[in-house]
Amino acid sequence: MGLNYINKGSAANDKTGTPARQAADIINGNFDYLDNRIVSLENPDGVLKSGEIDTDVLNVDVAADAFEWQIDQVKFLDNPAFHAVLDAATDGYYRKDVLLGDNTGGYNIFKGDEDPTSATEPSLFPVGTIKLGVIDVYGAVITGSIPVDVGGKEDKANKNQPNGYAGLDSSGRVLSSLLPSYVDDVLEGYLQSNVFYLESGHTTVIPAETGKVYVDLTAGQKNKQYRYSGSTYIQITNGLIASTDDVAEGAINKYSTLALVMSYVLTGISFATGTAITAGDSILSAFGKLQKQISDIITSKQDVLVSGTNIKTVNRKSILGSGNLVLNNAFSLKFFRNYFTSISGFTAVGTTPAYSDGKMVFTAGASNFTKYLTIDGLKNTDENIDIEVVFKVGTVNAGSNGIAIGKRSFNSWYDASLACHYNPVQSTAYIWDPTTSTQISNKAVPTVAVNDIVRLKYTQIANNIVFTYYNITQGVAGQITVIGNLGTTKNFKIPNSSDICIWNLGGTQNIISVKVTSLSNLNPNVVCIGDSKTVGYSAGNNSLRWSSNIQSLGTVIVAGGDGDRTVETNQTIDYTKLINAKYAILCIGRNDLGSSVSSATWQANYSNIVSQLQVAGTTVIHLLPIPEITVSDQSVLKNWIITTYGSGNCIDPSVGWSNATMLSSDNVHPNEVGHAFIANTIINSGLIAQISENVFPKINETDQLIVAANTTNYIPYSNGSGFSDSDMYRVASGRYAQGTTSPFNYGAGFQSFEVRGTSFGLISVGKIGNTNTHYFSSKGDFGYFGSNVNGVLNNSLQINPDGSIALNKDGATSATIPSARLEIVSTTQGFLPPRMTNAQRLAIVSPAVGLIVYCTDTTEGLYIYKSTGWTFVI
Repeated sequence: MGLNYINKGSAANDKTGTPARQAADIINGNFDYLDNRIVSLENPDGVLKSGEIDTDVLNVDVAADAFEWQIDQVKFLDNPAFHAVLDAATDGYYRKDVLLGDNTGGYNIFKGDEDPTSATEPSLFPVGTIKLGVIDVYGAVITGSIPVDVGGKEDKANKNQPNGYAGLDSSGRVLSSLLPSYVDDVLEGYLQSNVFYLESGHTTVIPAETGKVYVDLTAGQKNKQYRYSGSTYIQITNGLIASTDDVAEGAINKYSTLALVMSYVLTGISFATGTAITAGDSILSAFGKLQKQISDIITSKQDVLVSGTNIKTVNRKSILGSGNLVLNNAFSLKFFRNYFTSISGFTAVGTTPAYSDGKMVFTAGASNFTKYLTIDGLKNTDENIDIEVVFKVGTVNAGSNGIAIGKRSFNSWYDASLACHYNPVQSTAYIWDPTTSTQISNKAVPTVAVNDIVRLKYTQIANNIVFTYYNITQGVAGQITVIGNLGTTKNFKIPNSSDICIWNLGGTQNIISVKVTSLSNLNPNVVCIGDSKTVGYSAGNNSLRWSSNIQSLGTVIVAGGDGDRTVETNQTIDYTKLINAKYAILCIGRNDLGSSVSSATWQANYSNIVSQLQVAGTTVIHLLPIPEITVSDQSVLKNWIITTYGSGNCIDPSVGWSNATMLSSDNVHPNEVGHAFIANTIINSGLIAQISENVFPKINETDQLIVAANTTNYIPYSNGSGFSDSDMYRVASGRYAQGTTSPFNYGAGFQSFEVRGTSFGLISVGKIGNTNTHYFSSKGDFGYFGSNVNGVLNNSLQINPDGSIALNKDGATSATIPSARLEIVSTTQGFLPPRMTNAQRLAIVSPAVGLIVYCTDTTEGLYIYKSTGWTFVI
């Protein structure tokens, strides 16, 4: 309603105006209306108390008494708890919902409108309600909530009341009646004859009150403070202390300054005695003793350092001379960044990252590996490397395919790349050949959520690739391991000369940090640089390649890749020379001939590779082309190397080479025998001295000691001639052999070494002082693993000639059962399958057909997994 008006009539006493009684009623009604308006203005609708709005996914919870409000002058206090489940917004859309309080003391949710970019808060609400807070919704999750700010409003009823608030007077000050009595307990004045005065002239006396503090403003008194005891003023402070000059120096705690101490001279110091310093010595005496001790040490030691006499080298660098001696760690950090503001340090292809809060933000990726970043300055053929990226998941919806890390080949002739991919949408980890988008391996990962922080790690040790993923937020980790085949066929291409790469595959992903670490030993004695013949293709495994069989030359690492040519090696030389090897065995150029690179180009590349290594202090040994059938004529490469660098710096593997026994079936690469031959050729060339880095001390070819040690531990070098069956010696490859009829012998075929006896061969391992051992033995066509307890052999595992296995403990040879791959022999014990709960059984990821487990709960018993699912057996 509003105010009503009284009709006074058109003229006096014309009886057209409002009668007096009715006029009085109108006036009273107007007064009632004004009273209500005044009350409404003094007590408007509003939120009296604002609490917390708890959210989880789409759940909204408000605790009891969290909010209080007033509607139409009615206060709603002590309100009950509230719970609601919001409707999900359309996937990818935003919405703002409003928490309302109503005129019954209850809560309601007012749903807002959806928008694909940003939502707007509703402005109109139902009558009889009041806004308590706003809840942000994105898709199927609540992303935040904001309660209303009550703005520090106070209830007028609490004005000037206990536990309320104080009002102000007309001057804007708190009423003196509301102030505590101790507000004026500190008074200032001038002390004279135990009396405080307001003026320095001591005219107006300040009344003395017990317990109050008085500050003396008299000049020279430095604001000394007094407390009135009831009869006299008692001094409680010395007043203002501007410096140590204001306080007299005590008898014990003397003043001391840095300048004063540093200025003391050592008058009276004596260097006569160098005995141990004791707690009773003065500083002067202690300095004298210390100087005497140092002088005596220097005098008693050799004062001239002579290389090779009283010093050693570190990483082949002498400590003689001036300057700093740089020592490198075994593993080298090649790149690390955990704050991003620009593309600096990276090269982007097909993608333009953004930067926010120190993170590199990937958006608009491509699932076909065409959008990526490479790290500048890290072109490499390092076969032992660790690449780690930590990122925060920004989106988990269609197209959010995440990121991949790994190596991207820049070899245009033979592309060998590898990518380790973490896909948030598919909850799967993959290893890909990104060039052909060929999947090599995959593994399911737990469901990923927005804002999860994930660490990805690509680890390569030669032909072994390990992809490790760790959801830091969820505390869940896993890994995929693939091993590249070094036989005559390949299961996937092992990366060659490559860039370190991060692929943007789709969605919003926030890169937090990037780290690259070389796992190759720095400062090796030898680095082998080359192509697939150096990497070990067709050797069978890493231990059989020629570069792994020259360990008697010291620490050896490989820097090469399948299909590499001089152009790729030249591009990686800046990285390779930082390895700081003493020697480099260079075997490159065959693929230049095979891919028709011009002589001028490969010769220029080769020359620069050699020059760069020599500038870095590395001696280059040239391994001439390894013979093959496919590119049968490599003479142009061989002759140019000999002419340019001299035959004295070259090793020729063609001397004594046989394609029939040393070449693999692909007619290109050496087989195991060929790799062993190349290794022996390199060692016997004498261009790289064998060094004492193995466990055993050695005697060289002329019986000169390399390491002085207990003579009973010497192991001589030999080619095997002139020794009896009881003698043990070191052969040219650095391996060890015994005798001439091979009880313990180096093998040229599949054997690294072999152990033979007249009845059987046996290797036994045990602890010193303990008669019980474990052994591996071979007897007839059978092999055994077992234990030797008090002289009794217990064959725990028998390997049959056909490769099948028998588990037994009777010590006797069991006959082969042709139809069985695994036999368990016992008359006292049984077979115990894996035992687990029903929930654990159902949680097995991708169970194989034929898998057997024993369930310990629900329906207890033996289960087998068939093509149709799990089946209870018994």
